[in-house]
This record gives sequence, C-alpha cells and structure tokens, in this order.
Amino acid sequence: MWNTILFAICCSVALLNAADLYPPNQANAANWNPKIEVLSDRGTALLEQLFADFTNIDIQIVSSPTDIWTESPIYVDSLNSIIFSAPGGDGKLYRYDLDAEETSIFIESAGVFGGTYDGAIPFAECKECGPNGMTIGLQGYEDYVIMNQLALARVIAFDPSSVDANNVIVIADNYNGTILNSPNDITLSPDKDALYFTDPIFGLQRDGDSSLVETFARSALGFQGVYRVDYQDVVDGITEPVLITDGMDGPNGLAVTNDNEYLIVSNTAEMSGELVPFWNVYAIQSDYALQTSIDFASYNLSFNATNAVPIPLCDGMEVFNDEILLAACPNGLCVIDLTNLELVGRLTLNQLISNLYIVDDLVYVTSAGNVFTIQLTGSAVFDEPTSTEAAESTATTEDDDQPDSACTIIAYVAFVAAACNFMSAGNVFTIQLTGSAVDIYEPSSTVDFDEPTSTEAAGSTATTEDDDQPDSACTIIAYVAFVAAACNFMA
Repeated sequence: MWNTILFAICCSVALLNAADLYPPNQANAANWNPKIEVLSDRGTALLEQLFADFTNIDIQIVSSPTDIWTESPIYVDSLNSIIFSAPGGDGKLYRYDLDAEETSIFIESAGVFGGTYDGAIPFAECKECGPNGMTIGLQGYEDYVIMNQLALARVIAFDPSSVDANNVIVIADNYNGTILNSPNDITLSPDKDALYFTDPIFGLQRDGDSSLVETFARSALGFQGVYRVDYQDVVDGITEPVLITDGMDGPNGLAVTNDNEYLIVSNTAEMSGELVPFWNVYAIQSDYALQTSIDFASYNLSFNATNAVPIPLCDGMEVFNDEILLAACPNGLCVIDLTNLELVGRLTLNQLISNLYIVDDLVYVTSAGNVFTIQLTGSAVFDEPTSTEAAESTATTEDDDQPDSACTIIAYVAFVAAACNFMSAGNVFTIQLTGSAVDIYEPSSTVDFDEPTSTEAAGSTATTEDDDQPDSACTIIAYVAFVAAACNFMA
C-alpha cells in the first residue's frame, strides 16, 4: 500500500511542479525595507485605519514572474483567483489560483486576444503591446472581465469562466471614427453603470524611441484622453466612448470616489519625456471640471533614496473607503485623504509597483517581477470579521483537548511548506496593514512569518467533534499538504 501511495505522491509532485510557473520567492522582498511615513495628524488617523502597528508591515510574495512587468490585478469570483496582466514582454494574462496557491498562464497573447494586429510598428518592436488595465462587475455584464488591449487599441469584455476568442465584446475602439491610442487603465463608477478608462500613448512606444514626442507622432488622434462608457452603450453596441478630458500628457491610473463626486486620474509623464507624478481630481457633477491637482513633488516625501527604484511613477489606485485612496506612487503606496483631497502619508517600499486591488483585508499588488500582498490590520479593517471563513478558521469544538495524529502531521507539513516557500524564488506579494511630520516608522523586520500565509494554512489546524480517529478528508488534506511541501522543496 505504501509503495502505491509513494508512487502517487511522486506523480503528483511532477504535475504540481509543472503547474506553478512562478512560485513565490520571499527572499526578493528582503531589501524592500517597508516603512510608514506620515505627513500630518490627519495622516496618522487615516493610516491607523489601515495598520494597527506602523512598525510591523506584513508583506507576502505570492508569485514571482521574474523579469516581467506585471499590472492590474483583479479578483474573479468564478475562478476564486487573482488575474493580472503583462503589458510588455510576452503579453500574457496570468492567473493566481487562491485555492492551489499557484500561478499559471490564463490567456496567451492577451494583447491581441480576439483580434488581429495591424499596428503602425512591427509587433516584435512594440514595447507594450499586451493587455493592461482590467475590471469586473459592469451592470449587465457582472461576471465579465473588462480588459484594455494596448496592441489593438481597444477595450473588450470576455467571460473568464469560458474563455473564447470568438466571443469577445468590443466596448470601445474609436473616437469620432479615429482609432484610439492604447487604452491603459480602467475603473467602474460606484453604481457599476459606467466605466472610465485612460488612453495615453504608452502602447505606441517602439524599441529605440528617443522620447515620447517621437511616440506621440504615431497617435492618430493627436491627444491623450480620459473616457467614459455607459453600460447601455455596451448593450446597444456603441463603441465610441465619451471624452472626459484631453488635457493630460500622461494619463494612467484612475478611480471614482464612493459618493460618485470625484474622478481621480494619475499622471505619469510629460511630453518632454520627464516623469511628473501628480493626480488630477475632476468634479463629476460639475461636468468633470478640474477641482484640484495633487502634486507629489509639493510634499515632503523623497524617492529613490537607495537607488533601488529609479522611476518616480504614479500609476494605478484603489478606493479603500469613503476617506482613503491608495495609489501607486514613487517608492511605494501613497495614502490620499479623499475628504480634503491631499496626500497624507506613504507606505514606502524599495520596489517599483504598478497597481493594486483590495480583497477583504489584503491588498494585492503588482510590480516588477513580483506579485505580493499587504495585510491590512487597522481599525477600519477589523472592527468586524472581514469574512465568514476568517471567523471560522479559529473556531474549535468540544473535543479539541488533544490533537490526533493526523492533525499533528498536517501542522508539521504546513510548517515545512511554509519553510520551503520561504526559500523559493519569484514574486507577487501582499502587505499587511496594521496602522499613526514626516514621521517614519521602520519595522523591526521586513516580513512577518509568525502566522500562516493563507486562510487555508490557518484552517489546517482546526479539528471537529469526532477527532478521535482521522477521517478520509483529513487523510486527503495531509496527503495534499505533503505533496505541496515536497514539490516546493524539489523546485
């Protein structure tokens, strides 16, 4: 019997090893040096909603696609997965399965998925011709992923549970009959009845371009815009969006406040080629009039202090609650006060990041070569349990006085698997929020390994009323945990 089991384990190890393309390399975060920088008392109050302890920031890398610039993570419920994009390089769409804790290719050549490239430059010389911004939940298309395609200069929707290149919905592909530049980031209105996207020229860059001026010459429109699409236009098949503004030289990430009052758009670059990070705030109810501009350079926050992050980049963003916007910014994640429309603090990281997505108490972050999570632990996160699963994961029953042998094995295997993951390489990561001038709070250690890295790991120590003998499910769990540990060890 044991020979049969060992043979099955070896076969499973081979299969699992092939499945996880980019296992996490936690060592990649060793020099990120996360720290909290606070600019005001207001900033302290807001950051305490995110982090209970400013000196203990929990970052966990979940995938390490080395040498790949990753972008735009979103959670897809039908897959129980985070999917993220690769705008340059191989131009693929990737899936991080939350159950298996593995990364796989979701769509090959996602930048031209469902279409044919006929751009002005050879595809092989295009610097960013893959997929970029994504969102999900548009009214009438709640289960569809909406994705920007840089190469095809359009916005599309597709069903992630049944991916079919012949069943793609084109949402936007022209303005006044002229092809768009290269749609970049995308977001939904709070009521989910409209979407907004940016259309800079970044996807028109060719290897060897000396400046963005040279790139801009390829724009058929002659401007870079921010657009809106109403869900009814998608239903009616109208693929021309409404122009909101053409007054930014490098529009990139964007978000809408929960009260639908403001549209906030980040700027990455000026036509001179200089990278100029700021956020424009547009008043939606006043016909998108410019309300204010939040200039990163006007705040007392340095960047590139260790020469680890060479680009002062403003990119994607996510609304956390009515008061807080988290935004990718030079050297980390900036915290913007949505009440006073000002920058109040930063979670500083020596890692170039692109975008983020918030799922319960985790911030999933895409970056250069790594996808990671940041754990939120502040007052706004844990006033109540964030999910039924989280609450149940610590539950015990009447007969828990003594652990049985199977559960002891599971606990041991979980520890081994965690240790193996610690020694592996490749990076998507998380940040644990615990938070309160510039006050700087430096953690005593960069990454916290005291707790399990997932709900499943935490739940693996739970027992039930009939724990005197291990049941078949427990045996299966032990087997799977052992296989995962062995697979990681042999990787």
